[in-house]
Amino acid sequence: FPIEVMAWQGKQIAQFSRDVAELRLRDARGDLAYIFLLTHLKSQISTDGDIRGKDVRTAEAFALSELYRRRRSENPGVPIMVGGDLNAELDSLELESLRHTDLRDFQDVIATPRTDRTTLVHFDYSGTPSHLVFDYLLVSPSLTDRIVADESGVYRYRGFYGEPEPLPENRAQRWLLPSDHYPLVVTLRRDPGTLFAAP
Repeated sequence: FPIEVMAWQGKQIAQFSRDVAELRLRDARGDLAYIFLLTHLKSQISTDGDIRGKDVRTAEAFALSELYRRRRSENPGVPIMVGGDLNAELDSLELESLRHTDLRDFQDVIATPRTDRTTLVHFDYSGTPSHLVFDYLLVSPSLTDRIVADESGVYRYRGFYGEPEPLPENRAQRWLLPSDHYPLVVTLRRDPGTLFAAP
């Protein structure tokens, strides 16, 4: 899927850093029931001419928005979820095109406090932690009233006794976790009384 990268050197045609995976789920009759678009946008590692990957990430976000619009146009009644590690906060300039779609962050829908949305604890060169929200599940309008709030949110890794571990305070604590990112979990109500979990 081509992307147009606008950089100071001019426009360049490139591809997604890590592509977009598409999953289609069908109901018992074989009708299309859900579309999931999963991606991992360009990291914040700088390259020649692209400081912190912003130019490529902006182009990827624009292309992802267009891909979502295309799927919505082709399948107007089918719920769609777009998610992944976007490597930027949703209110950042590089993700602006996603904000101009009708997608909504499921965390906004269920009113998760900002302090509970951390999906990545980054440590700078001095070891100071930053609590970041880089991972998102964005839902099309038909899904907003189907999210089961008390079964959805950021999953916190659990310790030996099954209790959620606190966020790491240093690199050594982070290295003990299964991943440097925390997973997102959304439970959707498909039909009255029926639950469908989408990790």
